[in-house]
Order: sequence, then C-alpha cells, then structure tokens
Amino acid sequence: MSEQQSYHGRRTVEEIVDAIYKSYEADNEGDGLPWSIRPSSIGDECGRAVQLAWMWVTAPRKFDGRMLGLFEAGKRAEDELIRDLKRIGWEVIEKDPARPTKQWQAKVLDGHCKGYLDGIGRDRVVSGPWMLLEMKSHNNKSFNKTKKYGVAAAKPEHYAQMQLYMHVFGLEVAVYSFTNKDNSEKWKEYVDYDASYVERLLEKGSMIIGKRVLLPRISNNPDYFKCRFCDHKGFCHEGAVPERNCRTCEHSRALADGAWGCDKHKCALAHDLMKAGCTDYQLNPMLLPTAEETASSRRSRSRAPAAPVCEDQEA
Repeated sequence: MSEQQSYHGRRTVEEIVDAIYKSYEADNEGDGLPWSIRPSSIGDECGRAVQLAWMWVTAPRKFDGRMLGLFEAGKRAEDELIRDLKRIGWEVIEKDPARPTKQWQAKVLDGHCKGYLDGIGRDRVVSGPWMLLEMKSHNNKSFNKTKKYGVAAAKPEHYAQMQLYMHVFGLEVAVYSFTNKDNSEKWKEYVDYDASYVERLLEKGSMIIGKRVLLPRISNNPDYFKCRFCDHKGFCHEGAVPERNCRTCEHSRALADGAWGCDKHKCALAHDLMKAGCTDYQLNPMLLPTAEETASSRRSRSRAPAAPVCEDQEA
C-alpha cells in the first residue's frame, strides 16, 4: 500500500497516474517497425541510421507511458499554433479536399518515404500565396537555439521534411511555427524551397531504398554524441547481429508504391509476415562489414527460422 491510502470508491493518486500511462501505452501497442521512411529522417546527418531503421536491423525502442504522454502534449501545442494562425486572419486547410477526413499526404521515393502535412495556408490579410504550414513544439533550449540559428541549422530534420513537402505539392515557401513548451513563447520562420537541396535528399533516399550499399557511419568513435545515444550503436560499433526478418534478407527488395517483394519466392510481402523471415533467409551481404563476427556465426546466433512467409505469387 502506498503512503496515500486508498479510500472506499477511490484509487490512490499513484494508481490513477499509472492507469493514465498504461492507457497511452495501450494506444501504442504496435511493433514500432516503420513501414516507410519518415521525411524528417532523410535530413538526419547520419544516413546510415535512417537506412538501418528502414531495414529493421535493430529492434525499435519502446516508449513508456510518460514519454507517450509528452508526445501527446506536444501535439496539443502544435494544434494551438494552427488555431493562432486562424485567429489572425489566415486561411488554413488541414485536410486533403480529396479525402476530407485525412491529412494531406506526401510521398516520394516510390512511396517508401511518406508523411503528413500539418496544413497548407495563406495570409488573407495581405493576400499572401499558399504556403506549407509546419508546426512543432520545443523545450526551452531547443526553442532558443532554433530561434537564434534558424531551422536549417538547428533542426535539419524539420528543414528536410518541409523541403520534401514543398517539393511534392509545388509550394515555394513554408512557415515554420514553433512554440516553447516551457513558457509558451512562440516564433515563426519563413523557409524558401531549395530545389538543389531536395535533389540531394532524394539521391540519399534512393541509395537507402536500393539496399545495395551500406552508407558510412557518422563517426568511427562510439562515444561520439550522436552514436552514443543511437539505437543502432550495437550494430555499428559493437558487432551486434542484425534482427532476422525479411528486411535484412538479401532476397527482399523495395517495389513501386511503397510495396515489398521477395525475389526468392516471387511474392509480395506484408508487414506482419516480414517480421519473421523464413527458412530461406540469407543475411544481406551489405550488413556484414561492420560486424566482428563471420557470416556463419551471425546466422548461428540468429533466431531459429520460421515458416515461409508467403505463398508463391508474383511480386
């Protein structure tokens, strides 16, 4: 029993808070394995980290209820930024008119990189053009850094996300609206479309989905700050064995429209089936160079093979 005693018909404060956290976790019971690449990820300084996440090389991190609640709070702060623009005369379209209940969706790289826009809007007070709207919340340190140096320098992932969205929808300008979660201060920045930068992003993305070359790691030093807290540190710096699934198998390939196929079985691959791999699993050779172990020891330490993942049908 906790220090705060239960009374008849009441739960303790601890029980109530714990139940709230568990409710967040229940709403996020998925396996955490990304089907596609997030547009913001393409802007990550370490292309290998993006590649390894997309190929399911490392088991995804699980967030507890407290962290999930923090994400919820961030989303509410972003919704407030949309309301602020409407208050001062902006016309904001948050849903895709072609799919009135859905957000605008942007796809690049044959559908293997996709994300959702916060909205498209224009300032009717000055008869402004249509612009991409991107809303974010920051802690105090991040907010001040972004306000001082700009989103391209302080938050390159957010900058890449906006550039790809502008590219897909043919927009020339984005409005990056952000709020300080610690004191509710707000700031905005105009971001111009940069065609040459987008071209570089798409080239980087094409290398990732091609599954032919393992991109270089950002540092050879495991104590480098981005490596130290990276989910893939074990693979890159400690010889960890890649997860056994269809994404890490040399027989799988990315198809058009965000789909996956198996060259061995000549079939399409669904999400749940891809997680297990099959008796014909072969580790993609591009994942071998960073490990301290031989290919045979990698496979012997992998999980026992599962049944074939698909029926014989053309991919």
